[in-house]
Amino acid sequence: MSKWIVIVLLGFGFSDTEDIKINIPTHITEQNDMGLGLFTPRMAPGQVLYFYEAPPLGSPNERLKPTDSIVFEATAYGGLDIGYQPQWFEPHYVKLDYDMLLLKVNSIGRRFIEITVNESQNKTLYVPADSGTYVDWNLFITQVHSVEILEEYPQKIKSQPLIGSKTIFVEGDKMLSPVHVKGDWLFVTILDLQYNSKGQGWIQWKKDGKLVINYQLLS
Repeated sequence: MSKWIVIVLLGFGFSDTEDIKINIPTHITEQNDMGLGLFTPRMAPGQVLYFYEAPPLGSPNERLKPTDSIVFEATAYGGLDIGYQPQWFEPHYVKLDYDMLLLKVNSIGRRFIEITVNESQNKTLYVPADSGTYVDWNLFITQVHSVEILEEYPQKIKSQPLIGSKTIFVEGDKMLSPVHVKGDWLFVTILDLQYNSKGQGWIQWKKDGKLVINYQLLS
């Protein structure tokens, strides 16, 4: 069964536009292929992120007409919100009270980046490469707060990045803090709920182009 959470786009404090909502999957394995990485647009009041159907194939000076956009605005309480967005806009992750807006990257060029603008429908459009920041998955996954093993993809923590290596057992509730990526494997520090280290080991974080773990950006 597909489980969904609803994130309301809020500024710092309370928003005066609480009717803007985004649905994102709680389990990443329910999404399409993970793509190359993630894109975060520049965000400031009045900033516009333009979407294009396709990048120009001719002269770099060729002018394209955007098909749509999102527009950022300041809230009454000094935060940031989205003043305009297309009805179909459904990014990978959004939490504007923490300045977080992530869009999955599918292909990269010198001037344009192809991003997924609707996760449910796998709808993609292009944005100018200089309109934000790109980070690949290998770096991104090492910078999140913690990762979680999914019920849909059960696995044990291993002593080496090999399925047949020794299993590491830790009793009680625990968190997995990412440290290092090696191919499909992620080296993690095992923490208890008081953030005391209980050991280290390896888990698979991706397989066949799909994420097989969940991650938490915030504590």
